[in-house]
Amino acid sequence: MNAKNGIARVGRVAAVVAAVALVATACDREPTSPPPSHVATGAGVGTTPGQVTVKLADMNLRITDAVARLDASGNGELSMRIANGGGVPEHVDMIGLPDSARAGLTGGSVTDGPLTSAGVLIPSGGSVVFGSHGGPRATLRGVHGVTAQHTVPVIIEFGVAGLVRLQAKVTGG
Repeated sequence: MNAKNGIARVGRVAAVVAAVALVATACDREPTSPPPSHVATGAGVGTTPGQVTVKLADMNLRITDAVARLDASGNGELSMRIANGGGVPEHVDMIGLPDSARAGLTGGSVTDGPLTSAGVLIPSGGSVVFGSHGGPRATLRGVHGVTAQHTVPVIIEFGVAGLVRLQAKVTGG
């Protein structure tokens, strides 16, 4: 190995070590305030607890009535309505909560949010109500991080729109 290759290799190793340290440090920090509602790809946002609107090129998602019904142990269910006013079908891939908690997703009926290999389907021009009779479910286990405003930060990963953040209202289970 010549000196030039050795220097390049040391540089790559240093970059990897710095990236790992940055991620580890960010994971250890306690948030000082709840994250604002936004989309990772940059779109319209709402700041009202329980709702957010996402507008992209051919995408118009509106999430309303987001409520986490939790018992004293942090177990329960997340209910919400997701309306897809765009021309592209969308899928809910994952729902994340504080402390790396994830909601368990269960599909609804064939016409109301079925679970596909891509996630819970939100048809273009349609809407799906999580937690409704026959609709999909987002089951919560051991959720912590409820704010003084009785909200909990939620991150929803969509197949097309990307990551969407909002504050779900919290009620007793």
